Amino acid sequence: MLGDSLAPSGEHGRNASRDALIERVVAGAAFRKSARLRELLYYLCERAQADPDHVIHEGDIGAEVFGRQPGYDTAQDPLVRVQVSQLRKRLQQHFETEGKSEPVLIEIPRGAYTPVFPRRVAEPVPGLVVLDAPAERSRRRWNWWTAGFAGLAAVLGGVVVWALMRSPLLPAPGTGPAVNRFWAQLLENGEPACIVMSDPVLVLFENMLGRGMTLSEYRIKDFNHVASIEMSDLVQREFAKGLAAYQFSSVVDTQLVATLTLLNAAQRTRTEVVPAREFGVDYLRSHNVILLGSRLSNPWVEMFENQLNFRSMVPGRPDYVYFQNMAPRAGESRTFTLDWGKLGFCRVALLRNPAHGSHVLMISGTDIAATEAGGEFITSEPWVRMLRTTLKLGERERFPLFEALLRVEYQAKNAAPRFSIVGWRLPAATAPQ
Repeated sequence: MLGDSLAPSGEHGRNASRDALIERVVAGAAFRKSARLRELLYYLCERAQADPDHVIHEGDIGAEVFGRQPGYDTAQDPLVRVQVSQLRKRLQQHFETEGKSEPVLIEIPRGAYTPVFPRRVAEPVPGLVVLDAPAERSRRRWNWWTAGFAGLAAVLGGVVVWALMRSPLLPAPGTGPAVNRFWAQLLENGEPACIVMSDPVLVLFENMLGRGMTLSEYRIKDFNHVASIEMSDLVQREFAKGLAAYQFSSVVDTQLVATLTLLNAAQRTRTEVVPAREFGVDYLRSHNVILLGSRLSNPWVEMFENQLNFRSMVPGRPDYVYFQNMAPRAGESRTFTLDWGKLGFCRVALLRNPAHGSHVLMISGTDIAATEAGGEFITSEPWVRMLRTTLKLGERERFPLFEALLRVEYQAKNAAPRFSIVGWRLPAATAPQ
């Protein structure tokens, strides 16, 4: 099938079927008289296929396609934004007319410049009458469910704003020397920080799928294709497709991002906040990265698992993650498993970015409450001091690269959780200097 042939042959590299699709599009009436838009589409698609994880920046387009000087002020010159807006309209026009039978589309999401190639959602055949049409009933139910979820997403968005306005953030950042020292070291190379928020919708999708998605699957973002292949129930499949179209952030992530951003600002460091679905390895080449969430809610965690002793694992059904101790020391458990509402675990790890001379900070809990606890741990003076003591650091010693596994005992409502460090590792090669 053509749709199958359009699946990437690897994470990078060209795709002949996509190249052919691009040629059909630029040869169509919508582009025939606009050499500038043809050149723009060729450029964006070439960049997207050569390196799918590279973030295409407005300034690059202006310089390489429209002849602007490198480093020009994009805020004062809207040329690229205007042309990309026109390109979106021409693509829509093409796929509604000459390209209406194409099984795969070319789209440029708003707020981005990297093209995507989603499969077309099948439309019902006009005039077809079926006396017993369960698929149509399923579609109607799916429409109601999708509408309901859209409303839920809107409500959750309001809850996030309300929470930031009415709820106290995590402990005020920058109030103690241990926290300040840790954050200064994390950001010492002067590069901006990128906070990667978890994807709660992905967790719901994985529960319906019956397994966790791999990073390679998540990077492609073709949720519709995965659902079509692996979900046999029509109602569930259509609901999952509709669900995957939405993105929202948890209140916990939003509060933690606010605290982390203030800590970064105290170090005079700019912060970019990126949903996990929009993150790419290009950020690793230019940012200090902070990853929030578990392997289920943020598959980018998978990139670093092999460097760690306490590795997050997904059981048969993706209801939660647990931590596997790859080389237990005396007195340590081999596994650390969530007990809903009572006990959780969170791994806090400071790693070296393999793609760049910067840092990666990971805060990954067995559930959202454990991740919240990990955020409080690494931003609170008493707990960071306890971490330094556990790592046997002198008063003036730098933090080494480390991983620490926290046991989090959940208390009564509104009571702070209890922390304890149940395991930690300090690779010999990363001992403090």
